[in-house]
Amino acid sequence: MLNHNTDISNHRDLGIKAAVQEKLRAQFRVIHQRTDCMFAILMVLQWFFGIAVALIVSPRTWVGAQSEIHPHVMMALIGGGILTLFPVAMTVLYPGRRATRIVIACSQTLYSSLLIHLTGGRIETHFHVFGSLAFLAAYRDPWVMLPSTLIVAIDHFVRGVWWPESVFGVATASQWRWLEHAAWVVFEVVFLLVIIQQSIREMRSLARQSVLLNNALRSAEASDRLFREGFNQAAMGMAVKRLDGAYIRINDRYCEITGYDREELFKKRFQDITHPDDVPLHSAAITKLSSGEISNLEIDKRYLHRQGHEVWVRLTLSLVRDEEGAPDYLIAAAQDITQERFAQDQIAKLSLVASKTRHSVIIAGPDRRIQWVNDGFTNLTGYAAEEAIGYRPSNFLHGADTDQATKTLISQRLQDEQAVSVEIQNYHKDGHPYWINLEIDPVFDNQGHLIHFIATQSDISERIRREKELEEATEAAQAANRAKSQFLANISHEIRTPLNGILGFTEVLIRDRGKISANEMDEHLQIIRRSGEHLLTLINDVLDLSKIEAECLSVESISCSPHQVLSDTVSVLRVGAMEKGISLDYRWESAVPEFIVSDPYRLKQLLLNLVGNAIKFTDQGSVLIVASLDKAASQPELIFEIRDTGIGIPQEKLDAVFQPFTQADDTVTRKYGGTGLGLSISQKIAESLGGNLSVRSEVGRGSTFVARIATGDLSQADRYDLSDEPPGADIKSGQLSGCNFDGISVLVVDDGDTNRKLIRLLLERHGAKVRLAENGQVALDMVARNSFDVVLMDMQMPVLDGYSASTRLRERGYDRPIIALTAHAMKGDREKCERAGCSGYLAKPINADELYALMTQLCQRASIGFDSVVDQLINELSDNECPSFAPIRSHLPTEDPEVWDLVDTFLSRLESKLAEMDRAWDEGDMGALSELAHWLKGAGGTVGFDCFTQPASDLEGDANSNCRTNAKATMGKIRELQRRCVVSPEL
Repeated sequence: MLNHNTDISNHRDLGIKAAVQEKLRAQFRVIHQRTDCMFAILMVLQWFFGIAVALIVSPRTWVGAQSEIHPHVMMALIGGGILTLFPVAMTVLYPGRRATRIVIACSQTLYSSLLIHLTGGRIETHFHVFGSLAFLAAYRDPWVMLPSTLIVAIDHFVRGVWWPESVFGVATASQWRWLEHAAWVVFEVVFLLVIIQQSIREMRSLARQSVLLNNALRSAEASDRLFREGFNQAAMGMAVKRLDGAYIRINDRYCEITGYDREELFKKRFQDITHPDDVPLHSAAITKLSSGEISNLEIDKRYLHRQGHEVWVRLTLSLVRDEEGAPDYLIAAAQDITQERFAQDQIAKLSLVASKTRHSVIIAGPDRRIQWVNDGFTNLTGYAAEEAIGYRPSNFLHGADTDQATKTLISQRLQDEQAVSVEIQNYHKDGHPYWINLEIDPVFDNQGHLIHFIATQSDISERIRREKELEEATEAAQAANRAKSQFLANISHEIRTPLNGILGFTEVLIRDRGKISANEMDEHLQIIRRSGEHLLTLINDVLDLSKIEAECLSVESISCSPHQVLSDTVSVLRVGAMEKGISLDYRWESAVPEFIVSDPYRLKQLLLNLVGNAIKFTDQGSVLIVASLDKAASQPELIFEIRDTGIGIPQEKLDAVFQPFTQADDTVTRKYGGTGLGLSISQKIAESLGGNLSVRSEVGRGSTFVARIATGDLSQADRYDLSDEPPGADIKSGQLSGCNFDGISVLVVDDGDTNRKLIRLLLERHGAKVRLAENGQVALDMVARNSFDVVLMDMQMPVLDGYSASTRLRERGYDRPIIALTAHAMKGDREKCERAGCSGYLAKPINADELYALMTQLCQRASIGFDSVVDQLINELSDNECPSFAPIRSHLPTEDPEVWDLVDTFLSRLESKLAEMDRAWDEGDMGALSELAHWLKGAGGTVGFDCFTQPASDLEGDANSNCRTNAKATMGKIRELQRRCVVSPEL
């Protein structure tokens, strides 16, 4: 504050100095201009005077009897004119300038020298020099004296030395006489300079006094104007009154409050317009002010309005005393608080009601500051009433999770004087959060003016908690439902595969028992047995999970050999690893205990699950089981590390793989199958055996599952070292059902030549009349010219695909069955075909029984006659893998020469197609490779080689995603299958 005041003072002093300088400059400008004019007139007079002196003193010069005008006259005329011309011109052109003053000073001094010369150096004319200097001092400019002094000194020196008679009036003179004259001139100049400086100081003092006087006058005028304007335009009613109550001055606002005009109030005293009950209060206030205890005070009182109603005012009274300290008059400032008093009355009534409610209630004024809160507010927020009153409610609505957007909405609605209803999280004074339902309503008076806000808060924390729990429970239930739906889809596929093998080969044995050889019967029975074992394993997995979830899993604790369990596991699974072309090995990295105390069945189940998983998800490389004994733990543990070089698991999925019904992602589920139970069961088994199961993995590099199990007491067990031990596909067979499609006209539409020939062969064998079309556009043209009872439509074709062709056929009025043929068997494909207008749906590879059954069903619905029909539809048969290294034969009846020829043609064409695949891979043409894979996916199954369907589908996906490495590996698998394919029946 001190620095601020100092800055203001310095600024004020600078302003005064600037004003003084400006005033001095103005005064000097007037003096200089006036003096310039004086010298201009003086110079003209001196010129005439010089001419007169020359004419009087020496008008003519004589040479004998001859005379002529004296040179002095010409010098006075011409020289004096020159000396007069320049000062007069400068005065006219440049009045008041320093250059004009210097020219005048020089001319005046030179004119003195001219007079001295004209009079022959008479001593009287030397006084003209002193007079000129005195006149020049009138400029009050020291710089004017300098050239004059120099000119006098130089003139006396030059003429005193060379022409003394012209300056001193003698023929000879002392060489120092000029210095004497110059010294007198300097003496006078010094004296004049002192006078000039004193005059300037006096002028500056007078200028400062004038500035201060003017400033004081302006300040007084401004203060008086501000007082008058502030008094008259004040928002409050202002009145100046004598001590007896008579009015001296009144502003407009005071007249508005009381309803009287000035003339009426000047005739009254304040007692006349004050409510009778409040007159004593006002008189007591005046008495208190007069006593000198205080200089001003504030009271609330009532005026009687001119119209008769009461007006509440907050009156601030100030007593003004005279010079002797006696009370002189009163200044009253009145603020209309009628609305405030009304609001206070309303608040009092509302407070009485609100204080009885258990909810938090807040009453705020129009400025949104709290005026009253009830006990419910304190109980809810922790803030007492005295901590809240005077603050805005927003000051108590804050916290880390308090929604800022909601706060902004509340502020905006209140600013617009609108109601608010929100739910928001707030924080108690002690810091704990809670949820409230906040309702804020504005309250207006009869004139529509806002008088206050009323806010109610109710604690809804419990409701929010229940809603959150319900939401979490719903999400958990939905997640469980999704997981179980996925599980049902997976388990359905897994169960149908062995069931198809069991039912399909059992039917073959029943129908063809007299036609098949002993070797074929053994092979079929082995497939049935393996399928049954697979099905039993699936059922056991589901039962184990149920037991685990019900905490009913039984675990034994008996002596068993860990090496025996491990070697049995490897023996069982090594065949599967060899079929995939990967190695399966194990080794012990510590001494092997002779026995441990555990459950050998559950331990083997654990290892079978983990190692089986590793083999399933490893397409190349190896699976290695590393076993060791850890005695560093508090209890000895046996550790099994199952290391594979498979596809790996993303880091974010590592925890999820142990959840029931869950695999790493949907792609894995579709490609590798499985129920998603194995790892969940394995983890529970590891825990039941006193250990745990963990995993570390890197996508594309492989995974390592680490199973730790308790060994029990090993104090009596021997240990010995062990070295590592080194480590066919089912065919689908079927018998075509006997059907008679005599008279049925069929159009087969497929871009694959092999597919068209096979389907024609299958249908013509049973009496159908078959026509062929290679794409949808050809089919449309043929249907337009011919009548067909059934259309078999491939859905993926060039020129015009099956979806578009089917739609156009229906649009053109074709109402007979259209059967969709597609190599895609994804969810939603059937619905897509039906939307295109198809009556039925068959997935490639085409199963003859399914084809006959579906045609029978659709033709019966369309009232197309048959001589014989199939009694029931054939259940869907799944693809089964062929034993490695065993010949792969078509499941079609190749004993039929035409079928044999069709299969043989496919195998011959396959060789060239594989060569095209190699060429496309080498050239990086993934588009061509995808098309070749798509051909093989449909054509291979069509001629009875289902083993090509899945690898071809994988190759198509690899080509579409530009995975060259995976595509190369898949092409190797296809080439291996091609080498094993034969056309002749097994001997």
